[in-house]
Amino acid sequence: MITVRPFTMSVLDKAKQFFALSTIASDTLEIVRRTPAGDDPFTDADVWRMDNGQLIVSMNHPFHHLRNLVLIAKSEGVEEIINLEHFEKIIEFYDRSPDVNTSEVGVFVFCKSEPIYDPALEWRCDNTLYGARTYDTPSVKNPQLVGSVDDIIMYEPVLTVPALGHLIYIHFHNDEVLRRDFVDNAELPISAYTLSEMFKVLHEWATVADAPFNNTDPISSDARGFLNAIGFDESLIAGQVDMQIASYLKGKTNARLRPTGVLPASPELLHFVRQRMSFSSLSALSLVHPGLVDTAQVLREEQRQLYIGIHKFREFYKVGLEIPINDDERVIEQALKIEIANRPYILNQLRMFRNKREVLDRVANARL
Repeated sequence: MITVRPFTMSVLDKAKQFFALSTIASDTLEIVRRTPAGDDPFTDADVWRMDNGQLIVSMNHPFHHLRNLVLIAKSEGVEEIINLEHFEKIIEFYDRSPDVNTSEVGVFVFCKSEPIYDPALEWRCDNTLYGARTYDTPSVKNPQLVGSVDDIIMYEPVLTVPALGHLIYIHFHNDEVLRRDFVDNAELPISAYTLSEMFKVLHEWATVADAPFNNTDPISSDARGFLNAIGFDESLIAGQVDMQIASYLKGKTNARLRPTGVLPASPELLHFVRQRMSFSSLSALSLVHPGLVDTAQVLREEQRQLYIGIHKFREFYKVGLEIPINDDERVIEQALKIEIANRPYILNQLRMFRNKREVLDRVANARL
């Protein structure tokens, strides 16, 4: 069991990830990893009572545990998912306009959640855990979304419910086949360019699982279970145009195609997603859950820590002040002169600096 302690500003000296519990408020709780073999106790987390009485789960070394995707908090018969995916890692695309140039972006994909036991997939960080697999289509059994990690520009597991489903975002160096087979002309609609479209697709699949349709495709029951588990309400996509499943049921001959007239995600849907993300910024999380902390005080400390982090990066990789930290190619060119430097790792660090700064700037303007 983990004992809840009162939050103090000193927590920020070590904690690098924060997640707000919404249903559990007990002074003692258990946190577990949910695996195909059962629940394992997880002890590398702390739980704090905040100014408004809400509980925050924090971790000092979150990247050590990303392969778990989520943890489960348990207390007095109640369970709550702790999402380990940072909001700062989805900020580039979570509120994307439906009019985006789709030839230059990745897509959201809903995948089934299955135990991953495959020696041939040792490169997968979720091997031996619940992981994402694409659904069989009428013409392809076990279609492969990812052939190699070298194909990937960006992969983010946005929302996860173990054994039910994974809503991921993925972007390849060449997305042409992904766009054609999974979004623009899909045999089995499981993908979308925007979150609003993705949730509308899932809602349509969940709807046809019930009478009078009684659809028996596994994706229907999985979508229903997934949406129920994350507390989704259809009002979050009110007014959105019909997606492929509804269009098919209405007899449209072009039902497989992405519909026209797609509406932007509603502020309520974006807030719903933010509520279910971890944050590397506690001040940002306090905008999502008002009253957690003195936002201005925490923001000043996080801005100071970001400045120090960028300074340490420059110092380690010998990147002088004459090179702007947002000039990726010049930074990487200099950093790769260090023998142990790794290009993908450096790119990810630069992306996180950029996104963290964007988030803190938004907090300063009282918006996310």
